[in-house]
Amino acid sequence: MGSYFVMRGISAFAGGFPPAFELIQQYKSGVVTSVSPTYYGYLAGMLVLSVIGSFVQWHFYKKMGYVEKHPYFM
Repeated sequence: MGSYFVMRGISAFAGGFPPAFELIQQYKSGVVTSVSPTYYGYLAGMLVLSVIGSFVQWHFYKKMGYVEKHPYFM
């Protein structure tokens, strides 16, 4: 969720990242026949930020001792 909102914030200034539901509706109606490379760049950015965020959170919780105490962590 956080990576999506970071990319939405960047796209508010940089542009090129259409709202997801708008893109789907345009694709279904035939207005858009292909997706721009900029959109794929934003998706790659979301993936990278998600991986980095997960890594940071895992190490933060491990450092705080939650990994050993919490039943959901193995």
